[in-house]
Amino acid sequence: MRLSFRFTALLLTASLALAGCNSGSNTSDEHGHNHGDEHGHDHDHDHDHGMDPSAVGLDVDQLPSSGSAPLPDNYPEATTSLIALVQTIGEGLDDGDVDSVHGELHEVGYAIENVEKLAKSSEQSDDVVAATGILFDAFSEIDAKLHGLEGKDYSDVKDEISAAVKTLQASLNNE
Repeated sequence: MRLSFRFTALLLTASLALAGCNSGSNTSDEHGHNHGDEHGHDHDHDHDHGMDPSAVGLDVDQLPSSGSAPLPDNYPEATTSLIALVQTIGEGLDDGDVDSVHGELHEVGYAIENVEKLAKSSEQSDDVVAATGILFDAFSEIDAKLHGLEGKDYSDVKDEISAAVKTLQASLNNE
């Protein structure tokens, strides 16, 4: 079962904020967490990973991005911006320089979600909305791998990302 796109974006962003980002591998001991033995549930920290954001008064639609400029509020500008962001990330990852695109990797989930929302409200085709899902899934896999979890390398999802970008570019030609 796939989590809602917006909730998944929130979880991805929250996990990055809570875990912190390093280009190296992160173990729970490096973060000061004691998760007990593999079968126990002894947690030596006080934050709740499964917390419902609305329980503490957060509206997922109103959460800001991590400090960059506001996201465009129309489909063509948002899509053009997302395509540029994806290309920048791709170049950095192709060069093996994750640090050069660290900030962009944090922003891409917000940009994808914004394009998806605007695509739906501007009645773009189902292919365009599906392309945003492909991008989100691909970058989620990359993020997981970069944080030492089971995921995929950029080279494993590069073709999927490229095809999704082509779909978005074609949609701009139809505007």
